[in-house]
Amino acid sequence: MTEPQEYEAVFAISHAIFQLTDYDVVPEIGDNVGGLAVPLINGGAAVLCGISAGPVHVRAQVSATPPPPETAAWDEVAEIVFAAPTGSVRVTPLFEDPVPQIGVLTSGPGEYRLRVYARGRDTAPGRFVDTPTEDYLIQVWPEQPSR
Repeated sequence: MTEPQEYEAVFAISHAIFQLTDYDVVPEIGDNVGGLAVPLINGGAAVLCGISAGPVHVRAQVSATPPPPETAAWDEVAEIVFAAPTGSVRVTPLFEDPVPQIGVLTSGPGEYRLRVYARGRDTAPGRFVDTPTEDYLIQVWPEQPSR
């Protein structure tokens, strides 16, 4: 991956979550769930939403190097490292197929860094909504090995 790529979609979530899941890997969330983003036990990550179910707006940026921090106003920001055992991570609503408008976020097996920005998670917490009340920006890039 040489040029940064950007994707955008509105899609429905359920159970207050959407995931970044690797191809042919069954996602599993551990016991330590809280905040905005958490790594999954067997690869990938989960983004925790405020609403229980309904549409969310997600913009995804993929780059080979760390992108500059977003300058727009966001309510929350989280950054984590996650594993991609197969290396074909996609945005996936819980119990659904990957979101077709958002392409593959990783460029092969390895560790990746995920920065998630969120706006509107406090607008309708725990509720079912018909129109998007939450916006997310996810930035993904390969984790640099420790020296």
